[in-house]
Amino acid sequence: MADTHCIRITGRMGLTDGTKDPGKVEAQLRAVLPPEESNNFCHRMVLHGRAVCTARKAHCDKCPVAPWCDYAQKQE
Repeated sequence: MADTHCIRITGRMGLTDGTKDPGKVEAQLRAVLPPEESNNFCHRMVLHGRAVCTARKAHCDKCPVAPWCDYAQKQE
């Protein structure tokens, strides 16, 4: 199941539809992410969520994936 960081960040990026349901997020990510990459991807989302794309404030100005992020593009 997807954790809170993964749910928040993938929703912000536009990789999922913004649902907060871990099962639905996981199903949506399976459609765009190779299964062998899913564990590594989730760990990277946790680290990114702790350091850059925090729950209280997304630091889009410091984000390396901002050019591909729906949320960051709306902040400009």
